[in-house]
Amino acid sequence: MIMGKLAKVRLVGIFCENTGDDPGANLEVYGWLMANTDTAPTWMWQVGDDDGVNIAEGTLYVINKDVTVHVRDGQNLYIGGELWDDDDISADDYMSRPGGNWAVIPLNEITPFVKYYEIWFQESDQKIRVDYQVIEEQL
Repeated sequence: MIMGKLAKVRLVGIFCENTGDDPGANLEVYGWLMANTDTAPTWMWQVGDDDGVNIAEGTLYVINKDVTVHVRDGQNLYIGGELWDDDDISADDYMSRPGGNWAVIPLNEITPFVKYYEIWFQESDQKIRVDYQVIEEQL
């Protein structure tokens, strides 16, 4: 018998709200995004600084990656990570808070109804949003 819940987490994608003062029409985004519990990390997207994805302002970079995470009684689900914008002529822009940007989802908020989460990342006037969906996976 499973104690806790199984959460199906979908990483929908990364939306570029504003390229700001970045040279060019795109942000070149790299980093990592996860779905974690207090005891188990689950990688959902990981891109190195030499392989950043170009995301034009006002567009969504679609990922659509699904994972199932066992959230045990007394634990939370954490979704988020750390992102950077790659710059060729200056230091890369760290768009996260120290330690990453996370949404904390208590066990009782994981239900059979899809919930949508937006996690914002920003450096200066460069702004991106990561879209997740979470639903309880029924056995």
